[in-house]
Amino acid sequence: MCERPDPPATATNNGFTNNGTEETVPLGRWFHNLHLPDGTQTAPNHPFGDFPAYKWAHLADHIPRDLTGWRALDIGCNAGFYTFELAKRGAHVTAIDADARYLAQAKWAAARFHLEESVTFRQMQVYDLAHVQTTFDLVLFMGVFYHLRYPTLALDIVAPRLSRMMIFQTLTVPGTAVYEHTGKLDFSNRALLGTRGWPSMAYIEGEFAGDPTNWWVPNHACVEALLRTSGLRVTSLGHEMYLCTPDPEHPAVAATWAAGELRAIIGQRGSTFSRNGHEEEFTMANNAKTEQDTKMTTERSKIQQWVQERDGVPAVVKGTEILRIDFLDDEDASDEDESLKEISWNEFFRIFDDRELVFLYQEETSEGDVSRFSKFVSEKTAQEAAQE
Repeated sequence: MCERPDPPATATNNGFTNNGTEETVPLGRWFHNLHLPDGTQTAPNHPFGDFPAYKWAHLADHIPRDLTGWRALDIGCNAGFYTFELAKRGAHVTAIDADARYLAQAKWAAARFHLEESVTFRQMQVYDLAHVQTTFDLVLFMGVFYHLRYPTLALDIVAPRLSRMMIFQTLTVPGTAVYEHTGKLDFSNRALLGTRGWPSMAYIEGEFAGDPTNWWVPNHACVEALLRTSGLRVTSLGHEMYLCTPDPEHPAVAATWAAGELRAIIGQRGSTFSRNGHEEEFTMANNAKTEQDTKMTTERSKIQQWVQERDGVPAVVKGTEILRIDFLDDEDASDEDESLKEISWNEFFRIFDDRELVFLYQEETSEGDVSRFSKFVSEKTAQEAAQE
């Protein structure tokens, strides 16, 4: 989920003080603490410490020091810490993230490290990789899995795009127990599913660590099982980190008996994953994303204009599939004015996913009656609206 960018901040007011220096670090609060060439740090007082440098120190020796000629993919690149480390070793890195703010930070930092020629940034969801035929020598899939509503789909999409190695990291349930005898299971002995070390994944219905995008927390056994059934050999690198390589002797289930299911989901009928893709594939996927973003921006601008012209008080009624934006007390509205606008509920959330507008709504009853008290309110007045 995208968060609205904070106002431009300096190194002393971006939420993490910067040891008293006055060097400007723009683009809001940073999650990656980058050590810039001039000595400035972007998040020196990070609650996790020198993050993610300490994680990199743990895995750096497992990645070749010379990556010249390698194509790398950094999924969920954030502000680009890992991207830059791979680029420094000679790789050309494609760095993707769904959050425009993080990508803006990463692009800004790339210029400071003089790595612009070694990195290609793309605003993409991990699922968009389904339409990209390019393969990569090295994939970093770190800190993303548990934020995904459809994590196994993402893994099925990513695994075929790996030609040499992948570093996988995810939040896990504490413990490293593995129940070895998972093959002999039927209805009569399904109580074994509750055995300690059985591959399992906890579902988070509410929030975890204050973040509503934390959906899943697998145990260690589940991570290894998921990676194996994705056609990968797995070596644990310690706490929540795994080194994966393609396993030709055990192909992914998504490439065998589940291939039809995956194709139905991603819209590829009868197609196969190519290991000889080109950069144009990213351009095609990115162009499609750009068209979608343009459409959303247009819809959003129209709605915001309507709100401003009518003193910001439209009603929002949630039906089964359609969101009706109906402006109340609009006596001057004509038919051409389109005082009633219909868009899909999901489209509405995509348009306003940066939380710029907060709203209340009342669902339609089975008889179709509604209680129209819903309002758009600015973030500044959200608290008062919640108390109404």
